[in-house]
Amino acid sequence: MIIASAAICGAGPSSEIDEPAGALTLRQALALTLTRSPELAAVGYDIRIAEARILQAKLLPNPELDLESQDIVGSGEFSNARRSENTLQLGQLIELGGKRRARVREAGFGRDLASFDYETKKREIFLKTAEHFIDVLAGQRRVSVNEELVQLAGSFIPAVEKRVEAGKASDLEKTRFDVAIGSARIDLDQAKRDLLAARQRLAAQWGSTRPRFGSAVGDLDATPAAGSFDALARRLEANPRLARFGTEIAHREAALAREKAAAVPDVTLRAAARQLNETKDGGALIGFSLPLPLWNRNQGNIRAAREQIGRASAEQAAAAAALTAELGDAYHNLARARAAIVILRETVLPGAESTLVGHKPHADCKGEVLGILAVGDAIRSNAATALKALHSAGLEKIVMLSGDNQRTADAIARQAGIDEAHGDLLPDDKIARIRELTQRYRHVGMIGDGVNDAPAMAAASVGIAMGGAGTDTAIETADMALMQDDLSQVAEAILLGRRTVRIIQFNIVFALAIKAVFLAMALMGQTSLWLAIAADTGATLVVIANALRLLRTSCPSCSLTSRPAALIHRPQTASSGSSAN
Repeated sequence: MIIASAAICGAGPSSEIDEPAGALTLRQALALTLTRSPELAAVGYDIRIAEARILQAKLLPNPELDLESQDIVGSGEFSNARRSENTLQLGQLIELGGKRRARVREAGFGRDLASFDYETKKREIFLKTAEHFIDVLAGQRRVSVNEELVQLAGSFIPAVEKRVEAGKASDLEKTRFDVAIGSARIDLDQAKRDLLAARQRLAAQWGSTRPRFGSAVGDLDATPAAGSFDALARRLEANPRLARFGTEIAHREAALAREKAAAVPDVTLRAAARQLNETKDGGALIGFSLPLPLWNRNQGNIRAAREQIGRASAEQAAAAAALTAELGDAYHNLARARAAIVILRETVLPGAESTLVGHKPHADCKGEVLGILAVGDAIRSNAATALKALHSAGLEKIVMLSGDNQRTADAIARQAGIDEAHGDLLPDDKIARIRELTQRYRHVGMIGDGVNDAPAMAAASVGIAMGGAGTDTAIETADMALMQDDLSQVAEAILLGRRTVRIIQFNIVFALAIKAVFLAMALMGQTSLWLAIAADTGATLVVIANALRLLRTSCPSCSLTSRPAALIHRPQTASSGSSAN
């Protein structure tokens, strides 16, 4: 928003310009948008329409010409047209109460409002153009970085092949390296496609279906100062979305004046010439007509116009609050981004560079990079099997929420067989994702082990903590904790919970059925006290024996033993058994 606003003052050519075939700057993109945007051109027609309405409001009512013939056909003396009378009448409506002046004034304010709407739309389109321009810059940077990664990875292929041939590395290492290169090439292809889409979105801002410019030119590393929040807030009054309300109130006051003028009756003056065909005599007539405002004095429309003025004041206050909130969000997001950039530039990147080089430059040693070591956590060997077991247990979709970058999350998801992966997530972002998934699937379980996972586990339908490696916060927040850090235990817990519910349902139905049978036999006198005691004790033993079957639980799809999953269930106030579902 700040970049677009700053460039508005410098971009405003009066004639249409051509899209450059080479480098494209932000100023050129804004100028193209201003002169060639179809969306902006469509809004420009509203101003012309408003001017046409001013022209119409200035026009006077047309005179009326009336020709009347009487006694053309009849009986007796009126059996022929000789006794007819012809009257030619001219009438003119005289508007009273300042109706024409009120119409013109209201139409003039309408044109001013159309101009404000045009300015508002222009700033919105400029903002979109600036956002798409930055997307193109970022896309170009991502393509460049991925090309370097692919080239760097390719340069290591001969060394890896020599290590395999010399027996210093296994074929598995070569396979893993090939997978890494393939993943880098996939990321490069995706980056190129994203860049193409961003270029098309930018070119669409000035109505082009195919971008002609070669590349976008700009500095993504620049972090211009935004000024203080109070200074920016004072400038909101000049925003067209807020400044238009002064004209909007005046426009509605003009509409009220027009409705009041409409309550004043208009006079129609008439002048006529009459001819008697029988005697060929003629005469002149004059007259006027005036409506009597006895019942309809336009009271309803006048009252509605007054309410519209009050509504405009409320809308102005709402627009001011909304703009201030938008400014606050944008300002704080900018401040957060600037703080992150400062930390990256002053702390993270220098430290990473020092780590990669191995030592800091000193004396005659410039600290050249002799090699790069890439370190990454390997996924567990049974992760894919455990996730497959979750699908077999009836889970519709498995989603990974990670704070790592999106590329890392996508790579792990491909290796483990995860349906969907989201990276670069903060704790608040994880909560938002959990809420979105809950709206789509109703019941969502969250498995985590860190402090950052605790809020998301609390927002999920069921929170599951990895008890062995999990933090105390995660364990306390979760509905249950797995005492063994094994994801395959989750599928077993789901199957165990379902089987537990089935056994409980059977035991309840069986016990009630026994009670009902012996109650009926007692009413018919077909039982005794000892038989009833034996039946009650027997039913209890059957229920206990049926429940003991839970000790022999197996999960064939998980390749687990027959022991039950090690779980700690933390009772909840709202629901005491949500983990069993």
